[in-house]
Amino acid sequence: MNIFLYTILFIIGAFCGSFSELTAYRLPLKISWKKRAFCEKCNKELTIYDQIPILSYIFLNGKCKYCKNKIDKSKIIVEIISGILFVLLGLFYNLTINTITIIKIIELIIGGMYIIFLTTIILIDLRHKTLNDQIIIFGIIISMINIIFKYIYDKEFRPTHIIIYMIVFIITALVSTIFAKKKNRHQYLFNNIFLILIMNFFVTEIAMILTISTTLLIIGFKTILMKIYKKSTKEKIPISAYIGISNYIILLILYIIENFR
Repeated sequence: MNIFLYTILFIIGAFCGSFSELTAYRLPLKISWKKRAFCEKCNKELTIYDQIPILSYIFLNGKCKYCKNKIDKSKIIVEIISGILFVLLGLFYNLTINTITIIKIIELIIGGMYIIFLTTIILIDLRHKTLNDQIIIFGIIISMINIIFKYIYDKEFRPTHIIIYMIVFIITALVSTIFAKKKNRHQYLFNNIFLILIMNFFVTEIAMILTISTTLLIIGFKTILMKIYKKSTKEKIPISAYIGISNYIILLILYIIENFR
């Protein structure tokens, strides 16, 4: 029965990965959410059967049914990884048929929204080297939901450090508003600060410190490679994506250490 439960989790995760892909494509291009799904090459509207995560890609042999152009492999990769992340989320909360409760379901929903949030940020930043205000607003909303949930149900919840983060958040928002009126290039920096603050509402302090440290290592390694291969150091580094990837890596490592030591 637990295998069936985690299969369902994987399927839900794959659908969420597909949603993240859709969001990452439409948001930067300002494409309406009301518009039906379509092929990015021929603009032909897709049927429901053309959009089933993973299976559609396999059955269509990685090609659009209408124009026969190849579908980007990143789509199926994101769907598979997202499915795996949802399975790991279930393992993190020790989810089994016998332990399912309303509380655990709410925790899974909030955790799932966090995965969608991070995955979308990673995809947008890797492709467009930007961090949209809309996705940050989504992060703020799920942070508030998480705080309210913990305040009601978590007996070990400490509101003190949350208050500190919220004060920093408000100050950053005010400074960001002032700078935004002068130079738009500062907005990416401030949105990354918002991203880090949002992540603090979901993970522990040690996880956040390790995430930032790993991000700096990745950026340093990337800079060295750019110099070795004599690439322009003016090339914009996708900091938001590296923060998100680092967070996934650190959370996985901490989970392994906690459960298999």
